[in-house]
Amino acid sequence: MLAAAIPIWELLSLGPKGYGDEMLWGALRTLQISFFGYAFGFALGLLGAVGKLSGGPIIRAVLQFYTTVFRAIP
Repeated sequence: MLAAAIPIWELLSLGPKGYGDEMLWGALRTLQISFFGYAFGFALGLLGAVGKLSGGPIIRAVLQFYTTVFRAIP
């Protein structure tokens, strides 16, 4: 026998009966991870661009290799 259907608003409610608070914390954590990932990627790209434009010949060669390798990865 199947259990009685629980209304959706009860499942999404905040507190011990529902999963709403866990979903909100999950959404917040997802936004935090994506923001910090974007910021890290931006900083890394900016440092690489500055190094390729104004670095010495060895730094430019290393960064050119890095750029070539990571652009080749699908």
